[in-house]
Amino acid sequence: MNARTKPLFAAVAVIVLLVVSLYAAIFASSGLPGSSREYVTARFDDVGGLREGDDVREASIRVGRVDSIELEGEQAVVRLQLTGDSEVYADASAAVWARSGLGQNFVELNRGHGDAGELKGGELTQAQTVPASQLDELLSVLDKPTRDGLASTLREVGGGVEGKSDDLAAFLAHAPEILGDLGSISEATASQRADLAGLLQSTSALASRFRGREDQIDSLLGKMGTTLDAVNTDDGRVISETLDKAPDALKAADEGLAALEQPLVDLEAAARSLEPGTAALGKATPALRAVLRDGKAPLAKVPDVADLAEPALADLSSAAGDASPLAQRLESTFDYAEILAGYMGPYAADISQFFDYWHSANGNSDKFGHYLRLGFVIRPESVTGILPIRDPFTHRNPYPAPGQAQNDSAPGILGGN
Repeated sequence: MNARTKPLFAAVAVIVLLVVSLYAAIFASSGLPGSSREYVTARFDDVGGLREGDDVREASIRVGRVDSIELEGEQAVVRLQLTGDSEVYADASAAVWARSGLGQNFVELNRGHGDAGELKGGELTQAQTVPASQLDELLSVLDKPTRDGLASTLREVGGGVEGKSDDLAAFLAHAPEILGDLGSISEATASQRADLAGLLQSTSALASRFRGREDQIDSLLGKMGTTLDAVNTDDGRVISETLDKAPDALKAADEGLAALEQPLVDLEAAARSLEPGTAALGKATPALRAVLRDGKAPLAKVPDVADLAEPALADLSSAAGDASPLAQRLESTFDYAEILAGYMGPYAADISQFFDYWHSANGNSDKFGHYLRLGFVIRPESVTGILPIRDPFTHRNPYPAPGQAQNDSAPGILGGN
C-alpha cells in the first residue's frame, strides 16, 4: 500500500465503521435456503423506517425477516416471515425497534405462551403491537439540512455495501492492519499544512469519474483477485524467485539488445539497398505475369518440337560415331603440328617481317603499272651453291639465328657489301 492509497483506505474504513451494524442484515437478508417458514401478520400504527427485508428478532436473535409492508387505511400491515417450527400464540406481541442510530429498524417478536392458545388468523392486532420510535425524535438536536444530509449519506452507504457481505467480512478481517496507521493519517490530515478541503474535493472528483462504471470496476477487481491469488501460489515463492532472477535477466536482455544494435543498423542499410530493387520488381511484376501468361502457348509446343528433333538427333549420333576415326587422326595431326610450331615459334618475327616485305614489294607499282620485278644477280654463291665448295669470299650464314637474318649481307665478288 503506497502513500497515495492509504488516505483512501482510511476514508473507506471510517465509512465502513459507521455502517458495520448493517452487516448481519445484509449478510442474511433472505433467510437460510431450504429452511421451513411460517408467516404472521402484524398491524402497526407507525413502522417508521421499517423496510422489506429487515430482521425479525426474538430476544435479539434473528428468527426471520419482514416479507412485505402494505398500507390499509391508517394502519401498516406487516407480513413477517419466520424460520423454524416454533408457533406464535394468542398472547404474542411485536414492536418496531431501532437497530442502531443510523435509521435501520427491526421487529422484536414475542411469541407468547402455549397456555394462551393458538393465534387466530395468524394476525397480531394493533393492540398487540408497539409502533416505532422516530429517528427524527432522536436526532432532534440537528437542524433539517443536517438530518437530510445524514439520511442521504446513510442511504447511499447502505446501497453501496448491499450484496458485498463477503468483501466486507474480508475487509473487517484485515481492518486491524489497515487501521494501525489511522492515527498517523488523522494527525496528518488535522495538521495545518494538510489541505483537507482540497483532498476532499479531489476525492469527490475521483469518485465522480467512477459513476456509471461500477460493474466494470467490480469485474476488474474480481479479475485482479484471481490474478493475485495466482501470484500468491506457494506463498509467493514462485514470484519471489522470479524477482530474484529479474536483475540478471534484465542485464542479459540489455546486453542482448545492445548486441542487436549493429545488426539492426546493417539490416536497415540492407533494406534501403534492396528498396530500389524491390520497387523495380514490383513494377516488373505485371510484365513478368504477362510473360508467364503468354509463354504458356509456346511452352506447350516444346513436346512437339522435341518429337520432331528426335530423328535428327538419332542421325547425328550415328554421324558422330562415324567421325570418331577422323577425330583420332586430327588429334595426331595436331600433335605433330605442335612439334612444328615449337620449331617455327622463335622465327615468328622473321616470318612476319617476310610477309611485311612481300606486301611492301607488291603494294606500289611504277608508272607502267608494274609491281614486283624479279631479277637475277650473279654472285659467288651462285656458283658455289651448286658445288660442295665453300666460297672463301662470302660471310653469309644460310641458317641465321632468330631475328638475325636481316643483319647478314651479301658481299661482292671482291668482298665488298
